[in-house]
Amino acid sequence: MIKYQYYLVTRCDDMGNFSITDIHGHSDPRFSSFALQTTVYWSKNVNEERDCPDQIFLGCADVDYCLLLALGFYLELWLVAGYGRHAVLLFSDDSEEIEPGDRAYVDRLKERYQKKLIKIYSNPVFVAASKGKLKLGSHSIRKYPSTFARSNGCTVDEIDCRGRWKRNSRRAVDRYIDVEQEWIDGKVCNALCVGGAIKYALVVDCGVTTTWLLEKVVPGIAGFYNNDNDDNNIAAVLALPVLWGCIDAVYSAKVDPALVERVRCAYETIRILPVGVNPVEKRLLAVFPVSGVLYVEEMNMQGNNNNNNNNNAQHQRQQQG
Repeated sequence: MIKYQYYLVTRCDDMGNFSITDIHGHSDPRFSSFALQTTVYWSKNVNEERDCPDQIFLGCADVDYCLLLALGFYLELWLVAGYGRHAVLLFSDDSEEIEPGDRAYVDRLKERYQKKLIKIYSNPVFVAASKGKLKLGSHSIRKYPSTFARSNGCTVDEIDCRGRWKRNSRRAVDRYIDVEQEWIDGKVCNALCVGGAIKYALVVDCGVTTTWLLEKVVPGIAGFYNNDNDDNNIAAVLALPVLWGCIDAVYSAKVDPALVERVRCAYETIRILPVGVNPVEKRLLAVFPVSGVLYVEEMNMQGNNNNNNNNNAQHQRQQQG
């Protein structure tokens, strides 16, 4: 939920309103193999008569910030366990009978989220770093990405676009500028990817197929979204980071051991790469406009592999302190 809030530069209140069907494959076929989109809504303090455009999610080189990685593991565990089969809300534990628009449940979910945040913020590491002066709250997860995006070259207007803020001006032009600013949305999303935006891709001749990924790596996601919602891209996109995470020796120690064991055993039956070689690699992306149209292309760099991406992310985090 923290990663979701960070990348959308959204309010804590909004996190309880996301539906499990708000996530979908990217509508542009150029990006559908490695990016997702989510339906979002204007903030409660915005008076806007036009629909809010869907917003993009890209992979991130730093595993601690990669939403696709976290979302893949979360959804697969949640859906395989059966909790999400009849859920309405994306971050519901499905322990209660709820109906769409149940404001009482949304409020309870928001309260649980805030209580978790308080526990994190009361961690001795935060307390020691702030010397008793740092005041943190749920608003901090909106303040942080806004500041981070600004420091990485995004203008205030561009951050407004990603965060769905509307200026309190009465300029007539504000009513006529199209809200579908895909390039701006992609630029801010890219700026928020610590270590750089990346795509997860299969290593050439690794022996892994899309069918195998859907059946063996993310059967829960594939079963829910493909059958119930007719969205094939979600499972195919999230299967790659999940497979990468299960095979990676360091990251696999952080996630559910049963899921890791299941995927590793299945992979061993088809493995043709040497032991220790991950069948999924991370490829750095360049995000740029051409005549106002969003383009996301792989960087043509030698040695652009898992180790380089992780090293770049670690170096950037060290520079940021």
